[in-house]
Amino acid sequence: MAFEHKTPVPSVKPCIILADDEPAIRRIGQRVLSREGVEVLTAANGKEASELVDQHPHAALVILDLVMPVMSGEQAYAHIRKRHPDPWILLVTGHAVTRGLQHILRDPRVSLFQKPYAIADLIEVVNQALADHRSLAT
Repeated sequence: MAFEHKTPVPSVKPCIILADDEPAIRRIGQRVLSREGVEVLTAANGKEASELVDQHPHAALVILDLVMPVMSGEQAYAHIRKRHPDPWILLVTGHAVTRGLQHILRDPRVSLFQKPYAIADLIEVVNQALADHRSLAT
């Protein structure tokens, strides 16, 4: 009797795009989230984030600071969502939610996260967003 050799399927790390205009937040976020077993790509503004999503359409999660130069998080959301309906989008803000954000928050693939936050809270929110993304993908 011959044994069937099965090659294990390599696991694919979820891809996260982290956009924030503060270099320290990008650096710390990338380091912390990479330790959680995800691939983290960073962007300094919404335009860079949108371009990264175009280059990595398999991204499961896009974290967008709402206040960034060149292209805001709100503008980046609209730009990304036109071409990529699947990624979960986590909007991050240290400001009050405006009336203009209400239509974005109706998107079932969007959640809001308030600054300032603790690293443990960021990890928890990211893990929840990835779980929500997986549940909607199945």
